[in-house]
Amino acid sequence: MADFQENYLGTNRQEEQERVRQLADDPDVQARLTKIRGEMQDNIKWKNYLIVAAIVAGLLIIVFKLLGILLVGLLYFFVYRPKKEQRNAYFAEGGKNNDDLYAEEFLKPILQKIFPKANLGQRGSLPLPAMKKVTPKSEKYEPFFFLSLGDEQDTRMCNLYSSHMETRTETRDGKEYTKTVRVTDFIGQVFSMQLPVNFNGQLRVVPTKKSLVLKREVQDSYPGTLPGEQKIDVEDIQHNENFNIYCSDELSARKFLSPRVLTWFDEHISQNGLCVYLEGNKLYISLYTDNFIFPTPQTPEEVDGLSIEKEYKELRKQLDFLLNFTKVFQS
Repeated sequence: MADFQENYLGTNRQEEQERVRQLADDPDVQARLTKIRGEMQDNIKWKNYLIVAAIVAGLLIIVFKLLGILLVGLLYFFVYRPKKEQRNAYFAEGGKNNDDLYAEEFLKPILQKIFPKANLGQRGSLPLPAMKKVTPKSEKYEPFFFLSLGDEQDTRMCNLYSSHMETRTETRDGKEYTKTVRVTDFIGQVFSMQLPVNFNGQLRVVPTKKSLVLKREVQDSYPGTLPGEQKIDVEDIQHNENFNIYCSDELSARKFLSPRVLTWFDEHISQNGLCVYLEGNKLYISLYTDNFIFPTPQTPEEVDGLSIEKEYKELRKQLDFLLNFTKVFQS
């Protein structure tokens, strides 16, 4: 644990900053980053090209009707298709979309100057069943941007968006209309880490809040009591008002829920949509932040503004949060 504190919680920050500065000053690295920026700009241009092409095609058909359809067909065969074949060749030769370029080619080398064993990419390995237990019930789960620190706790995280489809009825001009809309259930991050001891069974801590009308305790669409679980209370009334606790082994649960851990739950759950799931020696934490960390640059200006120093500062800020956020479980 002492090594963890020294290597990961910032006592070697000056040495770390020097490694990042050397990375930024390396001519070969700068040449590679210039190439990456160019590839990202080309991908953005292609996306904008598709939007313009769709608008032009629609206008031609609306204005010229049958002649417009013919013109669109000619543009497809002599303009769009050649460009599309060039794009297919680009990806066939190992080209990447901007999400992968940003995560794997730009951020990953910086991350590995901080955590030599770390890994980062748009696809990863956090188990979906565990994600479902720490987030509201949904129909569609879309995890992305997976980060693994490669530390002794096997600390990992990813962004997660989950949603479901809902049919709603509207009344307009005295008539009822139904429409199907996508409803967002979760926007935030899911964390996982390996505990130094094994927990007997499973434990879930689910956030609650007061309903607006009757002021009753509700936990929205987070799963309630699951098969094999029981709901337990703790002695402190304040704790019981902030979250519900479900477990398969009450004795192990109460041993894990020390005053220090319960205080941590109160501090974080009362302010955020936070849920915890523990099974064996694997701990999962979801945090509803209503944003995603490290969104891929979307405009040419954002791509041009990418720099190693700037991304390092943001990366270090997020890592400091992650490590301090989970510190209570690191002993």
